[in-house]
Amino acid sequence: MANLFKIEVAEASVRIQGYVRRTSCVFSPRLSSLASSRVGLQKKINVFIKTENDQIAGSFKYRGAMNKLLKLNENQLRAGLITYSTGNHGVAIAKAAMDLMNERGYDIPVHVVVNQSSLESKRSKLQDNGAQTIRINGSSMIDCRTTAHARATEHGYTLIESFDRDVMIGQATASLEASQQIEGLKEGRLDSVMVPCGGGGLTTGTALLLNGSSTSVFAAEPLVGGARLAASLLQGQLCERDMVGYTCADGLRTSVWETNWQVLKSTDYLKACFPVTEGQTSDALNELREILGRPIEPSAAVGLAAALYHPDLRAFEPQDEVKTWNIAVILTGESPPWARTGEPEAGENDGHTEQTTGTIATGVVDALFRDKGTNKYGGRIKILINEMM
Repeated sequence: MANLFKIEVAEASVRIQGYVRRTSCVFSPRLSSLASSRVGLQKKINVFIKTENDQIAGSFKYRGAMNKLLKLNENQLRAGLITYSTGNHGVAIAKAAMDLMNERGYDIPVHVVVNQSSLESKRSKLQDNGAQTIRINGSSMIDCRTTAHARATEHGYTLIESFDRDVMIGQATASLEASQQIEGLKEGRLDSVMVPCGGGGLTTGTALLLNGSSTSVFAAEPLVGGARLAASLLQGQLCERDMVGYTCADGLRTSVWETNWQVLKSTDYLKACFPVTEGQTSDALNELREILGRPIEPSAAVGLAAALYHPDLRAFEPQDEVKTWNIAVILTGESPPWARTGEPEAGENDGHTEQTTGTIATGVVDALFRDKGTNKYGGRIKILINEMM
């Protein structure tokens, strides 16, 4: 499966060339110094940031959307497309459809199902890119998915889900590019990739792409309010997302899809998932703002927060004679409008009770550490939570 996936990613890279941007993969001395300051490290960490926040439509998801649409025939495109999304996936589908419509000269209707707590800014962005939004009363993405499937059947739309194989293949071209860019440097090699994880599409695509190589793949997620992939790995079964805690990383307030879990549960593909606190995400956001000169979305900073601050990353330090450890962090998206003003818009907490940094619900702790077994990272994370409470 992995070998075929690599071939398909290479083909997708050629297919979408001319439609997507080849974003920069930038070495940061400042971030490298911060990441290397961990006690016990033998190597100097070199942090590279893959700036998918500069991608068309504002995120890496445009790659997957365009790859999928380019594989559909004219009849499928004319009949209309439907998806469900917390924001960026839907925006990417809408923007890709608009770009192809302008190129080919025929209408490509796009319908996006959103939940009742979706951000007004993201609904506006969907509409600005020509999509019709369908807002349902339910709060979960499962509710949105059910509605999208029903509408697709009723109206003959092509349903495009975020974990669609062609979508993931297109998204994985971001990691392929990062690998090529770093390995193109003098004595360059990509040792590790850090990916923020919500539904798991980019993480799964990256893991399949790099399986069997010398590059390790890590995921990062919010400690509270996220998909709880770390908890799933601890328990050996897919957990429901944290519906109690609050995270500013709104793009990661979703569940890992079952199809992605079947890949991510194996350490052959994913080495570890690092949960990060809201404070760590905030610190990473501030660092990125200083470096880039503009804000990015909080979800995109979660991966950097893990690379900079999570104590257990050092357990995966490459055991070789090379003195450096090259880590690429995928910056997944640009900032929402409220991040530029500092004022969250109404509804941005996704309907959950907000919790201050350093606080975590007892139920979340119980769920996270129940039956953690012999996993060597469980104790470390539990100590961290005990210190926070």
